Amino acid sequence: MHTQGLAGRSIFLGIFGFVFFSFGIFAFKGLVEQNDSGDAKTIWIGLAVAAIFSLVGIGIMIAAIKGLVKSKNRKKIEAEHPNQPWLLDKAWASGKIEHSNKASVIALAFFALFWNAISWTIFVIALKSGEIKDETWPLLFISLFLLIGAGMVVAFIFQIIKFFKYGVSTFELAEVPGVIGGTLGGVIFTKINIVPEDGFHLTLKCVHMYVTGSGKNSTTHRDTLWESSNTVDEDAMAEDLKRSAIPVLFDIPYDSRESEFISHRDQYYWELSIKAATPGVDYSSSFKVPVFKTDKSDSGRTTQELRAEITRETANALGNSKGLNIPNIRIQTQYGGGSLYEFKAMRSAPTAVISLLFGVGCGIGSYFIFVTDEVPFLIGLFLGLLGLLLIAISLNMGYSALTINTTNGSLAFRKRSVFSKKQLEWTAQEIKSISATSAYRAGNTEFFSIKVVDAGGKKTSIPAMISGRDKIERLIGQIEADLKS
Repeated sequence: MHTQGLAGRSIFLGIFGFVFFSFGIFAFKGLVEQNDSGDAKTIWIGLAVAAIFSLVGIGIMIAAIKGLVKSKNRKKIEAEHPNQPWLLDKAWASGKIEHSNKASVIALAFFALFWNAISWTIFVIALKSGEIKDETWPLLFISLFLLIGAGMVVAFIFQIIKFFKYGVSTFELAEVPGVIGGTLGGVIFTKINIVPEDGFHLTLKCVHMYVTGSGKNSTTHRDTLWESSNTVDEDAMAEDLKRSAIPVLFDIPYDSRESEFISHRDQYYWELSIKAATPGVDYSSSFKVPVFKTDKSDSGRTTQELRAEITRETANALGNSKGLNIPNIRIQTQYGGGSLYEFKAMRSAPTAVISLLFGVGCGIGSYFIFVTDEVPFLIGLFLGLLGLLLIAISLNMGYSALTINTTNGSLAFRKRSVFSKKQLEWTAQEIKSISATSAYRAGNTEFFSIKVVDAGGKKTSIPAMISGRDKIERLIGQIEADLKS
């Protein structure tokens, strides 16, 4: 983060906190003055809400003061080490990066408290006024906010359980920083001994986070520029019953982007994440890690070279030319050379089932709206159309199919869905490039398609919908190897 930006943000945060604090104080004062003329219960609820506003304002102002102090310290370090930006971050400079869900627990607690205080205040006042006592739809509308508040409380309880079970995890880097055109290595230490059901799943990715638009029209994008994954079967300190130590080692291509904070609307960061399935609440942690070009960077370690190396290593490990193994893709070696890649239908069965259930639910709701005549016709029509769309999406997930064939030095793909069919073919000489392109994101998971650019510059997207850049890069590497063989 640039020092100037941190100082400006801290000042803005301080002003924002002061406004919150002032609003709470003035509201508190006003409610105290009308204590004798108003309803006692309503006034006490209002006092509680005012106190929450004041406390939140104080917390924000304290954070702003800490930010200003941090900005001053960063200026000094920046002047002493202008070519070592990773030293500006205290955790990065120490080589020990901690992660816990403590911040999430605190933030969720404040937000849940604030949301429920406002929602329940409005609900109680509305009930006491008698305005919604016999009104079904306004009551249901306010109840929706109460249900959201209850969901926040459940999420808070889940985070509390996770915090007390796993505590703080620490990633200790073998060398600071991680090197572009080199490696990122180290060990993740946990506070308890973890016995995973299917190993520790590690992922390192470079993400470009940027914001487009402004105000209500702003959209935050998180594009994965590079990603690699591996699995560690057991920790390096399995005999230690008090903690686990998970080794980390990733090769980083030279043509990757360095860690860089341009602004809060535009930044590049590297994130190391680890997951492990365990009885009860699963283990997961993530770390923002420093990755920069240094005098140890090797310009020959490009993405293409690493991808080819991974493909060769995988093939050699399995003793044949088809070492690729990606879930939900069936690979068959063809007699004439090349491979047939079959993408299984219903690769996201839970999503299909949920879509179907919501679609049927919307349809039933639409039916009752039409037969009761108590709700506007357009609402019933909208609900019915939404139900049909969700059902169609569910059916398409079950029926759609995709195959890629690389027989005889050519690339052909065939796509079938409820709505359309598509088939294209190129010879190896007609293909200019094959690359991965982001299709969509669901939560923290990004799905990728394959982009083929022919000799004439025409671009075609093959909807592989593979989660994780590492998997799609491996698939593309194998397809390119097929076309050259």
